[in-house]
Amino acid sequence: MAKDHEVLFTIDALGRPRQFLRAIERTNGDLVLIPRKGEFGFDVNSGTGDEIVKVARQEEGRYSVHASDASPHRINTIKFTSRRGGRINTRVYTTDALKQRDGFAPVFYVVTPDLAAGRFDLPPNVGKTISIGGYDPTFAHVRYMAMVSNPNRAFDREKLALGESVVDYVFRRFRLTLLWTFSPFPTGRLGLHVGWENNSLPTSDMPIGTESFMSSAFVYFSLHANTVALAPRFGAEHPWLALSSRHGYRAPFLQALALRVAREQAGRGHRSALSERTT
Repeated sequence: MAKDHEVLFTIDALGRPRQFLRAIERTNGDLVLIPRKGEFGFDVNSGTGDEIVKVARQEEGRYSVHASDASPHRINTIKFTSRRGGRINTRVYTTDALKQRDGFAPVFYVVTPDLAAGRFDLPPNVGKTISIGGYDPTFAHVRYMAMVSNPNRAFDREKLALGESVVDYVFRRFRLTLLWTFSPFPTGRLGLHVGWENNSLPTSDMPIGTESFMSSAFVYFSLHANTVALAPRFGAEHPWLALSSRHGYRAPFLQALALRVAREQAGRGHRSALSERTT
């Protein structure tokens, strides 16, 4: 009898392996992705993504990428299911990136909380694991974006925008690819989860589903995460940031980010919220 196939993506935090993403391939070919979250998190509301609220940790939050073999429109359905306080919510979006354009479909973006916490321990009798290395959560945190493609469609690393790292795993029906990087902020109890179904992303002139678009999406969400991390309401959860702000250490970093954003968006007819925040 066929069984589900499970893979854990891990990282060593302070010398111990921790899980940050669980991927399960069902026997019918569907792929379930469960990003591990912290005690609290920021959920980005539907719409513009400008409203951010601190919420209690979800009791359950998972994405399911469906093979959708019976679809007459040659699309795949991606569904997000969350449960908090006994209430179940679902959000759905569809994509033609896999079946019609042999491209990539983005699923979600995550800023990890402190992965050294016990809730991220590996389970006993763990099966397949994929490690992305190690880090010290008192100095940095991990950011990653998950996307899916056809099994034979690998990400061309030569098309990365800022040299992000890439790791992938091939299942029977899908290839799961993560773009990830470290960010120079210490972690805390909070994490940030941005579901693709919640946000509109400027597409510029890049076709959706290509490596260039995926890399730009990763940069876009990373800059958005920086505005959250550097906002005054977030500083209370990270004393290091508040201390750095009082001593003026944060200003040069903000200025550097603002300069980079201005260069990337030159000629696009709008300014970045981060640039506005630092002027």
